[in-house]
Amino acid sequence: GRLLSSDPWIQSAKFIDRSVVVEHREGVHVTLTVNTETRPKMITHKSYVADFEGFMQVDEQSNRYLNVSLFV
Repeated sequence: GRLLSSDPWIQSAKFIDRSVVVEHREGVHVTLTVNTETRPKMITHKSYVADFEGFMQVDEQSNRYLNVSLFV
């Protein structure tokens, strides 16, 4: 992972309950909701996350998908 200041497109990022909200610098919001059939073990203390990576994909109907992987 990198500091938010090193990614100029990110204004802010928040982890609330089981959702992650990333605010785009130009005002677009991206909301990520975690849905599982079992109760996931969520770690919210930032020092437990060793790294993360993600990518955004746009399909033929202009739907945007954000895939984020967290490594502990």
